[in-house]
Amino acid sequence: MPPKRKRASGETKDDNLHVSDQTCEAFLDSLSYSQYSAVLIEDGYETLQEIQYITIEDLIRLGVKIGHGRRILAKIQEKVSRFEINSNEPSNSSKSNELEKEPASGAVDDAITIIVNKTFFQIKKTTKMQMLFAAFARRQGVALTSLLFLLDGDRVDGENTPQTLELVDGDEIRCLLAQTGSIGKFGTHEKSVAIEILRANGAHLNLSPRQNEVKVKAICSSLPNAKPNSLFHSYDTEEYLSKAQRETIITNIDAAWETFKNEGLTNNNNDLYFVRQDSTISDFKIILATRQLEKMTKSSETVNNLYSLLYRHKDGEAAKEQNNTAISLVVRRCTQIGHAIKFHTDVSIRTLQVPLNDTFVGGDLVFATNGKICVPQRPAGSATVHGNDIAHGVTTLRSGIRYSLFLLLQQNKTSSC
Repeated sequence: MPPKRKRASGETKDDNLHVSDQTCEAFLDSLSYSQYSAVLIEDGYETLQEIQYITIEDLIRLGVKIGHGRRILAKIQEKVSRFEINSNEPSNSSKSNELEKEPASGAVDDAITIIVNKTFFQIKKTTKMQMLFAAFARRQGVALTSLLFLLDGDRVDGENTPQTLELVDGDEIRCLLAQTGSIGKFGTHEKSVAIEILRANGAHLNLSPRQNEVKVKAICSSLPNAKPNSLFHSYDTEEYLSKAQRETIITNIDAAWETFKNEGLTNNNNDLYFVRQDSTISDFKIILATRQLEKMTKSSETVNNLYSLLYRHKDGEAAKEQNNTAISLVVRRCTQIGHAIKFHTDVSIRTLQVPLNDTFVGGDLVFATNGKICVPQRPAGSATVHGNDIAHGVTTLRSGIRYSLFLLLQQNKTSSC
């Protein structure tokens, strides 16, 4: 835990709260809440300039007691003359009353309106852009690390401010989806280790136990992050998405695919989805916000169950991971007939997969671990969970359309944007 700040003689706890120079540690110390300093600083809230935009949900997520959180927010309102980030999605491209409300006294000349993908934000000209980016990502329900922010085609560094970027009122910033984790790439993979296993009918060759051990050792040795005894978890007797829910998701990705095929959009006009940059006509992927998956499934409980399943593994680490990570939701529509995904390890910390249909041939998920080539049963609606240290691939897709839902647990460091 960071040491407490020493106060000058005669200084009171509530003195000298300035946005420009106050640290998060000093601010919390002034409230006798220094026990929260370490976790807030680790989450990217290093100064009062940054913590002024925190929400009660953020504080609770970081382990702050709700009563303490409310006092922190109240003290920020009381002591900091701030111009709050306000975001709205006004109809007919007009600003809402909330957006146009008067800023704090003395802040009018320092205020600027910035538009990000039709979402309006009001911030100070000296506010770091990373705070705006974080607010946009929270509103979309998307991991900040999965987004790119562009100004006139150039990536915007989160350390910049509207002032250093020479932005004027009403300037627009475009947000695109960055590469989000790794869910494997279909291809021929001619020289990949053990590719013959993935090409074989029945998902694996008729090998002896000893031959299997040799193959697994060769696969794991070729992948720097692979551990030969890593575990995966298969939930093949439970239905996490019902048939109706799966059909709705498939209908939505098919509609997005049709739009992409005809117009090549990166994101649709209603902001219902982003198209991943690595998408093609035959291997199409979209990323969803949490609320969009809830809308498709008509059940927040269903989505919460999937999140819980992803977080619950590696006992003792779940709480820590929830403080430092975010989940990206990806839906995939693949028709890469004759291609497989080579053995690899994932970029994401942990991956949950739900097959949305079972009307395709081939395309089986294969794990190489504990001296065995394992092909779990994966009926539509079931789930598998694995970490980023297990070697796995997908067998050759022979016919049909393979639909899948992925939940990717990823690092979420706001300072990196």
